[in-house]
Amino acid sequence: MSLITVFVSHKREDTPAARLVAGRLESHPQVSAYLDVLDPHLEEAADDLGEYLSSDLGKCTHLMATVSEQTRASWWVPFEIGLATEKRYPICTFAIEDCRPYVEVALRTEPVWLREGLQKAAADRVTAYSRSFHLNLKRALGQ
Repeated sequence: MSLITVFVSHKREDTPAARLVAGRLESHPQVSAYLDVLDPHLEEAADDLGEYLSSDLGKCTHLMATVSEQTRASWWVPFEIGLATEKRYPICTFAIEDCRPYVEVALRTEPVWLREGLQKAAADRVTAYSRSFHLNLKRALGQ
């Protein structure tokens, strides 16, 4: 069973890169990745798509977003980032070359909260986890 489920937010044109990142994330035994490849007809129904994405993001614990030239034209990547922000999820963008710092930091930042489930934790604990995660990730990246 995965401790971490990462929602990989991406623009359709970035799907090949997002698949690579999801695969690298899932190479760790405690991590699963959720990569949403939508039915093109669903994209036309914005209200349904918003509910669909909200529901799927609710099954995850973290969000990684691709940021590329294609992202500039995306309505949904910023929407997903906004949903993750409302849920106080740890959020970051990713570099295709290396996802290890993200996974390592996510697993060592108060893993007991992940086991209990961020969805069930009190809002202040989720906020504290996200804040700690972001600080640890910056340190791991030398920032």
